[in-house]
Amino acid sequence: MELVRDWRKKRHNGFGRRVWEVTPYAIMWILWVIRNAKIFKDKAFTIEGICVKMNALIWYWIDCWNGRNNYHFKDLVDH
Repeated sequence: MELVRDWRKKRHNGFGRRVWEVTPYAIMWILWVIRNAKIFKDKAFTIEGICVKMNALIWYWIDCWNGRNNYHFKDLVDH
């Protein structure tokens, strides 16, 4: 939980702020999912695949924010 507690509050506005707020939770969730898949299903993952999963999760989680309609998934991936 130190990651979340110590997560620096950036001065982003709008989209960047929403992404920044959920990123530590997405990191923890994806690491947990990958850990379980490795232990219980002996699955292998690449760093690139992990990053794609994390970006997709963040995109999904910020779907409830109305401002997301002004952005595309590519905006998240490129920044």
